[in-house]
Amino acid sequence: MKTKNQIFLFLAILFAGAGFLAAGSSYPVISEGVTLQTPVPFSDAVSIGLDAYSCLYPAGAKLGSEEFEITFVFFSTQMQSDTGFSAREMHDYARSTFLGLGMPAKENKTRMFAGKEVKGDVDATSIPRPAICESYLLSLADGRKLALAFKAAATTDKNLAEKIIAAAAQTFSEKK
Repeated sequence: MKTKNQIFLFLAILFAGAGFLAAGSSYPVISEGVTLQTPVPFSDAVSIGLDAYSCLYPAGAKLGSEEFEITFVFFSTQMQSDTGFSAREMHDYARSTFLGLGMPAKENKTRMFAGKEVKGDVDATSIPRPAICESYLLSLADGRKLALAFKAAATTDKNLAEKIIAAAAQTFSEKK
């Protein structure tokens, strides 16, 4: 009886440890005071234009060969004032300029970011290669707007892509 209990205890600890490992690690993705956590490591943010940054997975990938890209496009209060863009126009500007998406989104998706429900766009693109993209326009505490996009290559595992986006949305935070 004692041996059965020991085996049961050993298996319980083993499976609990396996569950812990399956939960995985969390890696920070940081750009201009905004932080997200993802289940896989991304590259550091690199500038891709005026107030626009990109983080790639895997971390050593070159732009255009990545499996997954997170794009941050910031609109300062001054830029918002100077352009006179509406929220939709800012979102569309980021979609067309940095994601290669010129047509209106065929689908929408709502996610929670920092406790706020945000409606975003879901698009398929072929620029620079086939991918699925989700993009959102977020209002930041300091008055800036952030177009935040998640782009998964068509070859990227869909479950991994969803885990990345869900974790990023759930952990979205701003430096105070």
